[in-house]
Amino acid sequence: MLKIRKLLIVLIALAIFKPSPAMCSEGEPMTLREAAVFYASVVRHVINNYVESVSIDKLLEGALHGMLNSLDPNCDYLTPKQYEEIQNQNEGKYAGIGIEVTLDDGRVKIVSPLEDAPAFNSGVKPGDFITKVDEKPVLGMYLHDVVDLLKGDPGTNVKVGISRKDLVDFDVIVTRAIIDVEPVKSEVKDDVIYIRISTFNNKTTKQIKGALERHLAELGNKSRGIILDLRNNFGGLLEEAIGASNLFLPSGSLIVSIKGRKKDSEMKFISQEDDQARGLPIVVLINGGSASSSEILAGAIKYNKRGIVVGTKSFGKGSVQKVAPLSNGGAIKLTEALYYTPDGQSIDNKGIEPNIIIEQPAEKEVDKDKKDQVPLTDKDKVKPIDYQLEQAITIIKGMKSLNTI
Repeated sequence: MLKIRKLLIVLIALAIFKPSPAMCSEGEPMTLREAAVFYASVVRHVINNYVESVSIDKLLEGALHGMLNSLDPNCDYLTPKQYEEIQNQNEGKYAGIGIEVTLDDGRVKIVSPLEDAPAFNSGVKPGDFITKVDEKPVLGMYLHDVVDLLKGDPGTNVKVGISRKDLVDFDVIVTRAIIDVEPVKSEVKDDVIYIRISTFNNKTTKQIKGALERHLAELGNKSRGIILDLRNNFGGLLEEAIGASNLFLPSGSLIVSIKGRKKDSEMKFISQEDDQARGLPIVVLINGGSASSSEILAGAIKYNKRGIVVGTKSFGKGSVQKVAPLSNGGAIKLTEALYYTPDGQSIDNKGIEPNIIIEQPAEKEVDKDKKDQVPLTDKDKVKPIDYQLEQAITIIKGMKSLNTI
């Protein structure tokens, strides 16, 4: 009984419940205290009558997951272990298969596989749906439960069922590994500075700046322009997207604005430094796996008319989640605002439209009648020419010669 009272006090103190109006006999929404009493009575009934012994901790954790997941797919309760893993991921090193997932009508959708991570090397693509994990169907499961199934010790295998448009459902075997992410790779291609940004962790802005300075010094006046490749970049830290945008925009440019429910929640992020890319033409490459922070950078470049965006429409995750640590070592991840591009548009569930649409040619013709046909992985095929990148280089050369930027 003491534990029940303790739970009641915790529920009132945290003020975390969002009760349904249908629970009130008068048809009016419950007060917080009424909701806490109601939930405590449910807990008491479950503890006293459920077929097996169950702990209050387990019930509270389940209630938190269910409540937050009911708001939108990006809200959740993070256990102490999950919260620690999120922090490690922002440091750029964690264990897993290297994918970002979301819920889409109850189905687990892959936003993007991290480049060169196990899932990517197994042939997983943005927009794929996960149907099973180790033969266990995942339809209707909470997202965090699916993620837990995918996790495991490095070196172990997990069988992932995949559903993809125009293909019969198939399985891939993915070997879990320590994901040690270096977010930026760069090189010079035909006097064009090519910067590949795979994620936005706490190293990203620093590495972009270093690559930019190094290649500008290397090329001198020969540089034709810059390509920022954000394809399959599922985002990351908001502050890193702001920092990266700041490198390419004139001082005083609006990068992104954020608006929440409260009137005083609006924030505007303005570039603080002069364009460190020396006014060179910029092309940003995006696709359906470009989400969140990568859309902020793409939108900042596009709508400040600092460069052009090419490729295919981005994913469309324009919401901002804040993580609030809890006293038990866990945390609540809650959507608190939407972000808006410099022209005032929210791209949540819409995406960034490229200035120039360039499709990537299919890697393999699909015969829908062949039940055993699965896509080739990178290890099984000769890497094809990157048509989108080749076209981006051509566009950069045209921008330079026409002096359009």
